[in-house]
Formats: sequence, C-alpha cells, structure tokens
Amino acid sequence: MQAPALIKDYAELLQHAEVKTYLERLTGDGLNWWFNMEIPGITLHLDAVREHLPAAIPQSLRLHFLSEAVGPEISEPTMSGLYAQALAEKDKELACAIAGAGIGAIWDSGYDFRRFASWLERADTLLQQDIPPLARASLLGFMVNAQMNGEGDLTAATQTCQQQLLAAEEAHSTSLRIFHAAMQTYCYLWNGHLARADVLLQDTNYLCVQDNIALISQILLHSSQGLFYAINGDAAHGREILERSIALPFFEHMPPSIWLLVHANLLFAIANCEDKDALENIAEKIRQHTIPRQNAFHHSYAHFSLGVAALGLGEAHRALAHAEQAIDRGIAAHSAVTRRMPVLLKGQALADLGRDEEALALFEEWLPVWCKAQYNTVAASAAQEAAIIQLRQGNPEQAAQWYQRAQSIIPAGEKLPLFHRPADTGKQLRQRLLEQPELISRDSRVHIHCLGELRIEIGDKTIYDRKWRGRRNKALLKALIVHGGKKIPMSQLAELLWPDSEGDQAYRNLKVQIWRLRRLGISDGEEPLPWLQLQHGHLSLPDRHCEVDVLSFQSQLRLALHTDQPDWLALKTALDSYTGDFLPGDLSETWIIEHRERLRRRYLEAVLTLATTAADPAAQLVTEPYLQKALEIDPLDERLYEQLMQLHLQSGYPARALEIYHAAQNALKKGLDISPGSALLELARKAASN
Repeated sequence: MQAPALIKDYAELLQHAEVKTYLERLTGDGLNWWFNMEIPGITLHLDAVREHLPAAIPQSLRLHFLSEAVGPEISEPTMSGLYAQALAEKDKELACAIAGAGIGAIWDSGYDFRRFASWLERADTLLQQDIPPLARASLLGFMVNAQMNGEGDLTAATQTCQQQLLAAEEAHSTSLRIFHAAMQTYCYLWNGHLARADVLLQDTNYLCVQDNIALISQILLHSSQGLFYAINGDAAHGREILERSIALPFFEHMPPSIWLLVHANLLFAIANCEDKDALENIAEKIRQHTIPRQNAFHHSYAHFSLGVAALGLGEAHRALAHAEQAIDRGIAAHSAVTRRMPVLLKGQALADLGRDEEALALFEEWLPVWCKAQYNTVAASAAQEAAIIQLRQGNPEQAAQWYQRAQSIIPAGEKLPLFHRPADTGKQLRQRLLEQPELISRDSRVHIHCLGELRIEIGDKTIYDRKWRGRRNKALLKALIVHGGKKIPMSQLAELLWPDSEGDQAYRNLKVQIWRLRRLGISDGEEPLPWLQLQHGHLSLPDRHCEVDVLSFQSQLRLALHTDQPDWLALKTALDSYTGDFLPGDLSETWIIEHRERLRRRYLEAVLTLATTAADPAAQLVTEPYLQKALEIDPLDERLYEQLMQLHLQSGYPARALEIYHAAQNALKKGLDISPGSALLELARKAASN
C-alpha cells in the first residue's frame, strides 16, 4: 500500500493558478472518490487547494459536503441539512453520498444506533430512483453496515450485500467489491458459513494486488480477515494481519470507526493469544478513544474482548465483570451485535464460577434469540457450553441433547465452532459423549450423505464410497434410499437386487446383507446402532437413529410445497440442503440414474417456484444464485433464462439481462440448434431499449 499522491493534472492546474477549473473537476471526481472510499485522496486534493482558494470563488454544495465528510468527525445534523439541499437541487448522486455519510456519522459515534432508521428510509427512497451504479453500490455498502450493526438483521444485510456486489461489478469498482467481501465475511462468521467465508477471502486476495485500490477497503478486508482467523483457531495469524494494518504510516488518519474496528478486532485476536501485556496496551488505546467520546459500541467491544482474555487466563470473575459491562454499553449503543455477543461470554464465566443453573437458564433464554437472528455460531457455542455443564453434573443424556441442538444449528457440513475456549475443547466434549455406552445406543445418529459422494458417519468414524468394499450391502443401502427409506418390502428389495436368483435364494442373500450393513463401521464386540430397522417383513431407516441428506431434502420440499401457496422461506431452506447431485457419477444401476434425474428435475422446478413466488425485489434478488445453479442442471430450459432476465430488468440492470439473453441464445443454438422463444425475445427488446 502506498500513500495517496496529488494527481498530475490537478498539480498542473495549481501551478497555472487555474483554481476554478481545479474546483470544477474536484466536484465530480471528489464525489466518485467518496463512493470508492478514497477518503485520503479527497483530503489531499482539498488541502492542496485551500491556500490557493480566493474568497471570490464560492464553494459548491458538493465541495461543502466533501469538506465536511473528510473532517475528523462527520456531523450527522450537518448531513441532514446538506441532504435537504441536495434534494432541493435535484442532485441524486450527492444525496446518495450524503445518505452514506449520515450512516457513517452514526457508526463513527458508536452511540444510539436507532438513528440508523431514518437514514435507511432515505436510502431506500433513493434506491427506487435511477442512480448511477457507483453511487448505488456505495450507498448499499453503508446500508449493510447499518443493518448488521443496528438491528443485527443478518438476512437483510446478506440480501443488501448481494445487491451491493451487483452494483459494484456494474460500476467496475474493485474497491467496492473488496468492501463487499469484508462485509459478507462478517455475515458468514455469525450465520455459520465459515467455509464460504474462507473461499470468499481467498478469492478477494487476488483483487487486492490490483492498482488504485482504496486503502480503506483493503484495511476493512484485513480487519475481517484477521477476525476470521482469530475465530477459527489461528489467532496468531489473525493478530499478525491486523498488526500489519495498524503499522501502516497513514493508519492513524483513518476515520474513527475504521480505526476502532481494526483495534477492536486486534484486541479480540490478542485475547485468544493470551498475551496480557499487549492486550492491556491495545485496550488502553481503545479506552482513550471511546470513553471521552461516549462511543458505547466500541467500548462494549473492548470489554467483551478483555472478558474473553480473562476467561482464557482462568479469571472467571473478571470475565463476568467485563461481560456485564459489555452488555451495559451495548444497551447504550442500541446495537444488536453488542447486546448478543457478550451474553455468551457471561454464560461461560458463570459456568466457570460454578454457577451452573444461572448459566443454563441464560443459554436456554438466549438460544432462540440467537437462532432467530441467525447468530448460529454463537448459539452453537452456547449449546456446547450447556452440554459441558450437563456432563459435569452427571447428566449425559441431557448433555447429548444439548450437543445435538448445537449440531442442528450449524449449516450442514460445517465444522462445529466453540468460541472463547481452547481449540480442542469441542473435540474433547464429543469424545466424552461417545464414551457413554448408553448415549451411543440411544442418542447417536448415523448420518448418510448421498448428495455428492456417498459418505456415512457412524459415531466418530467416516466411511467413504471409494473405500467401502461391500458392493452388495452398499447397493442395498442405495436401494433403500431410492425407495424412500421407510417400510420397504423385503420382497421388493430382493427382486431388485437379485433379479435372476431362483426360489428363496434372493431372500436369503438379502438377510445376509442386512446383517452386514448393520455392522458397518462397528468393531468386534461393539453393539450395532439401531439405524437399520426390520419389522413385519419391511426394512426402514428410522429418523430417530438415521439422517439421510437426500431424504431430508425431499421431506423439506414436500412440506414447503404442500399447499397452493408455498412457504417461501421453507422452500429456500429446502433448496439450500440440495448440496449436489444424488450419487454423481454412479452408473452402476439404471434405477440410481433415473432417481438422480428425478431429483434434478424436482430441484429445477422448485427453483422456478422460488423465483415466481418471491414477494418483493429483495427476495427476487436472493433467487439469482438458485437460478444460476439450476442452469447448470439444465442449460436448455428457457424458463430459467426468462426469470433471470426479469430479475435484472426489475433491479435496473438491463445490460446483465442482455448478457443472459446471449447466454441463452448460445446454449440453445449449441444444444438444440434453435433460437430463443418469443418470451426471451420480448425481454431482450426491453433490455435493449433501456
């Protein structure tokens, strides 16, 4: 990263005393720099002209805004006044910049985030109008921040993030694409999609090597990256990333909210490193910036991080005191984040102090709150803490129930996180539960994954298709799943698997394979789990003891579509569980291939239903990745292209709609040697006319 320098054209204008031309150019360029988060560049070019500015040349409203916006602190009341003037002058771009700055002023203050509401309303009004993509992307970015840190609405923040990325790409703004990655990472950290966060951060690193990237967007990315590593058990690497940002020579001139956010994330990373001296040094710097200014948000975050450190050092009484202070300051900030996060720490401190019943009551009270807000990683951590307490009290069955709640909260396939504890604590908890014989027989479930490569999890063992040598009992399991997994007649399975056998040989073969399948993954002397049930000549995979991803997908889909009016959110959840084709590449049996194709068609039709029943523009935008995934299944279905084109037209992106049309044109020509139908042609004409 290099400090910004005066642009050559501007330097030459000053050399020739062409101040008026300099200012005229700055009114346009400066606003674009604001949208691209190039705040140091604005400051530099304003400072350079101040000594040359004659009183006879009046400042425009745009220059007035830029001067106020890059000052030490943005005044929200001033922004309100400027916003009214921008509307009076019908300067929509300037109004967008001011609305973003209004949100930024509240974020900088760290106090009473209820004030976000009026600016969000203004932003919504502006976004209904025809504004350039760069202004749109910038404003949407500020809205994500407000939604995430004000009401803590991760669903709304995630949807706004997607809109912001589309606008940033249309504006060709790499800086705002990087900003999107930083904000989206925070959403992923709380809702439990840690693998998505990792992939996103890795991809975004390639954007940072380009020229002319805004310093602020890079620092924000490194801030979220450092927090990601700290949460995922590599606090030392997270600390290193954050310390590099703070060591930059121009970092001290960053806006207050950026300065505090990076220091607060660094404090959290150091808390997980248990470096007491460094911790107190950073904490003191944060106190100096937050307490005199009544910055309740970052003051709360500082107490929270100090509490995490105290917990790790075995000082539960100090951890509790910091947690309670963090909650108190969070209430003053009216921020959902600083109200929700310290409650987990408080419960952990109570547990370490032996106040188990208080901790359990707290976790029971807050678990539905966290889950409703999609703070899944926090909720799963609390459920594991409750399981640890129950084990300590000698209640293994209750411990297993809490642990299963933790597993059910986290998205399928994700690692189960446990915040503020040593990295092996979660593993030790799982091992202790598996050592309880009564829990293995009654509470453990077998997990069968068929959407993708076949994989079976039995206790702490994972059996992969490629390493499973039992061809016949493997075929039996696949047949059970293809036929629904419930009460499948033995005669039907025997005929399917041994069609050429005579007499009752097929039946005898089936009984042998059932016995072998039951003992899959079981060592000698161990009692098999009751996940394969034979009753009255019918074979089943009981839900209580066996979870099959593809059966779960089918069940969720039926529930979401069982009425004339689909349950939209339930349908979206069902589609999320379709993580891949059924046993892709398995050509061993015709009935497997046919079942795979049936599931693909069901997924495709369900995606179309999701798109056609989306209630508002935000919901419509959410359907885009589902439509794109459906196109991978069937690139010749014109209905999918039609929905995508309508989505982009309604979102104000006719160029993208035309791109979709051309993709359809190429796919249909290549696959069927036909041209797009009348519906796509009409949408293409609309896009071209815009």
